[in-house]
Amino acid sequence: MQADDLSDIERDALGELVNITVSGAASRLRAMVGSEVSLTVPIVEVVGGTAAASSIADLGLQELVAVRQAFEGRLNGQTMLVFNDADADTLMRAVLGDGFSEEEYAELRVDTLGEIGNVLLLGLLATIGSMLGLTFDVKIPTVESAQVGHVFPPGEERVIMLIHVNFSVRQIEARGYFALVMGLGSFQSLRDIVGAFLAKVMAE
Repeated sequence: MQADDLSDIERDALGELVNITVSGAASRLRAMVGSEVSLTVPIVEVVGGTAAASSIADLGLQELVAVRQAFEGRLNGQTMLVFNDADADTLMRAVLGDGFSEEEYAELRVDTLGEIGNVLLLGLLATIGSMLGLTFDVKIPTVESAQVGHVFPPGEERVIMLIHVNFSVRQIEARGYFALVMGLGSFQSLRDIVGAFLAKVMAE
């Protein structure tokens, strides 16, 4: 599955969907942090599993921190929030704020990243569901540190929307990635749902 398989209208619709969902996720993180939060989306790629791993590796990233959350419903798959180790640490410290020792930061790291992921990933799914009339059952998120090839295993049986995101929390900058991972059948269902949504909007 490559971006070239999508029509221009589908690419534009998915891009707009991503921008709206990321904005919704930022609002949820802002409520959690109690401070201004900005998430900007410079690039959205729709790729297969092998291309996703290559895209990340081409940026020089090998060791990743990934927060995963599985979802089920009319669409099935995973959402992921992915960082390199340094950016994960930067975002964690920005959310927690000052006043912690290095030992306390280390102890809080996994739980904090899990909660950040939970807030952001639920925000993504909630906005997608609201826009497209979908409901999801979600699992408890997991946090792992792994090589890029483990986070994005090679293979073309999956379609991945890879969303490059710039984070700004309390004027501290970090870079990360959202990923929406689905099987080929679920991604085709998403295309059908988006197509029906566009047809409805254009008819109004």
